[in-house]
Amino acid sequence: MITFMRRLASTWVAKALFVLLVLSFAVWGIEDVVRNFGRDTAVARVGDQRIEAEEAQNAARREMSRIARQMGNRFEPNEAIRRAVAVGALENLIGERAMVAEAQRMGVVAPEEMVRETVFAIPGLRTPDGRFSRDFLAQVLRSNELTEAQFLTLIRGDLLRQQLLGAVRAGAAASDALTAPLLVWQTERRVADVVLLPFSAAPEPEAPTEAQLQRFLENNPQRFSTPEFRQISIAVLSAETLANEIAVSEDDIKQAFEARHGQYDRPERRQIRQVVLADEARAREIAQLWQSGAEWETVEAAATAAGGQAMALPMGDKTSLPIPALADAAFAALPQSVTDPVQSPFGWHVIGIEAVEAAQIFTIDQLRDQLRRDVAKDRALDLAYERGNKVEDALAGGMTLAEAAPRFGLVLVNATLDPGGRSPANEAVALPVAADQRNAVLRAIFTQDQGAAPRCRNLAMLLQRLKSAASRHRSCALLPRLNRTSGAR
Repeated sequence: MITFMRRLASTWVAKALFVLLVLSFAVWGIEDVVRNFGRDTAVARVGDQRIEAEEAQNAARREMSRIARQMGNRFEPNEAIRRAVAVGALENLIGERAMVAEAQRMGVVAPEEMVRETVFAIPGLRTPDGRFSRDFLAQVLRSNELTEAQFLTLIRGDLLRQQLLGAVRAGAAASDALTAPLLVWQTERRVADVVLLPFSAAPEPEAPTEAQLQRFLENNPQRFSTPEFRQISIAVLSAETLANEIAVSEDDIKQAFEARHGQYDRPERRQIRQVVLADEARAREIAQLWQSGAEWETVEAAATAAGGQAMALPMGDKTSLPIPALADAAFAALPQSVTDPVQSPFGWHVIGIEAVEAAQIFTIDQLRDQLRRDVAKDRALDLAYERGNKVEDALAGGMTLAEAAPRFGLVLVNATLDPGGRSPANEAVALPVAADQRNAVLRAIFTQDQGAAPRCRNLAMLLQRLKSAASRHRSCALLPRLNRTSGAR
């Protein structure tokens, strides 16, 4: 048998089959390349430049992330929003490529030195003392899903567009043939007679046919339909509802004050302005000028002329100044005063104290009520977890939700509502949950099957799964059997 296999392997037929096998594995390894060979995968072209689908998807994802950061937890994108963002991102890419192509055609270039200076001049990439921070740049790149090369390409393209558009704006002038009609239109005044024809004076129209009524119904279904309504009972067990059952002793309040009073105290905060120069003699001249009563604009101009920098810092406490020498000098100076030059690794600093907010230290008497509520709420969290397990056991044993609510301290609400949380009278239905939990509870109600047994849900976990704002307080929402009233046309 082995001899026969060896003889078969030496034939041309076996060699041809072996070659076909090798080629099939090779094609399988580069399937995407072979499948797309000769096909145009670009979603748009600008001249000889291609915009691939991956680039458009990355641009749309960055734009979606930017909108989400701006709107926070209120942003819940649907399919229409995603489509609009994707179209806008593609249009922006097309516009950028068109501008860059025109700039290249005209011979406009952005030197590397100009790109470098532009990056260093971006305010968001500079530390409070005005120095460029590569750490800030890395954070920006990570948050926007960009590499450093892609970021520099964007900066270079932006410089080309600025030069091109700036030249167009600087030399653009409209002719009289364009401005005269526009001026006439803006200054034109007309006198008109208006005749009002009331509907009551119009003749009675003919009765619509059956086909016309059917067509009108098909074109306006929303005017003759109602949303789905559900009759529900919801019971909520939360730390807020159980906190009143918790007794907090004076010793508990004292222990909480010792552990937590730092959370309520506020250190002294100051708003300062500073001038940074490399030369000590120049710094002392600026300090004398400022101490003599010169306005900030004068000090700022003098600092710039001396080759330094002048900047105003936001209100902050002592820890907001990273250099101890500067923090000590700034918080030892009197209000509305100017310090002598202070040296740091960045140069010589002259600091002016603009405003001071005094420290606020609370006593136990001032925090007694707040501490009592906080301690009760913390203990109620554990109690809610234990009580929730008992509620689940009771429901599993056949107890109804109406019976479990008063026994275990649940807040029970019966309502009829639509997916937006509104009643058949178009009024908002009050639910015993926090505002940031309302949407999550409504979704849970309308994803549960009709007639399903009551379920206990941890709202904090539910919010996290739904990518909403997570609740600080552990609570349990019980959703019972549902009587569904479907939307009727």
